[in-house]
Amino acid sequence: MMFPKKTKKILPYLEESNECLAEYLDKIDNLFLCGKDYTKISMQRQAKINLADIDIYAANHYPLCMREMHKQVRQNHHLKHTGRVQLGLFLKGIGVSLEDAVKFWRTEFTKKMPNDKFEKNYSYTIRHSYGKEGKRTDYTPWSCSRILVESSPTADQVHGCPFKEYNERHLRRLFMEFQLPNHQIEEIIDKTKGKHYQVACRQFFLATHPNTKDADDVGIHPNGYFEASLNANAPADNKNGKYSNNKPRTPHSQMTQNTQMSQMN
Repeated sequence: MMFPKKTKKILPYLEESNECLAEYLDKIDNLFLCGKDYTKISMQRQAKINLADIDIYAANHYPLCMREMHKQVRQNHHLKHTGRVQLGLFLKGIGVSLEDAVKFWRTEFTKKMPNDKFEKNYSYTIRHSYGKEGKRTDYTPWSCSRILVESSPTADQVHGCPFKEYNERHLRRLFMEFQLPNHQIEEIIDKTKGKHYQVACRQFFLATHPNTKDADDVGIHPNGYFEASLNANAPADNKNGKYSNNKPRTPHSQMTQNTQMSQMN
């Protein structure tokens, strides 16, 4: 994939001959590498993310990348740095407060380490990502393009894009958990073989959300996937994914996954 900044370096005359086009390339670059400010978007929803329901959200509304990291944290009570940043900013973007974010990571990590070690080695970076430490930069969640340019995870790491990083056998096993028909699995696998990872993510979303009406940001941003999933499962009398209560709806087709998630505790 060629990113807008590279395009602009290769075609420097654009800045001289067409300032409008050059400005447009800058905007596209910002869209693909940074994306929308999903932290603000999450604040516009009526319902807040209740930490008690985080497993249900993960099973039903997280994109595959975030779902896999969530499983890693719940199963092994740890996640390496890149994964913590990727998942942590996503949680921030869906509306998890700083207080709940610290509670989420502390609850899991202290199952394998004393609390003072967690406070010393990890709590600062969580507050930092929320703009409460250091330069107090209000970091935004990573877009799909940002995730795809990261280094591939090593054996003890879980991060990145599963459609890029997982082998075919691993992907097929995951897709079977969602009870996808064979023809849809083959279509998604075909896209991953062609290195069309973001397209594969979008096809996966459409296969698991047959009632969706808006998937424009799916395959562009993980938080766009989350918002689109909320909208796809919103009650008919409640528009734009704005829930009147704090508990997400649970599609019947994913009940088994929710049960598996709850058993990780």
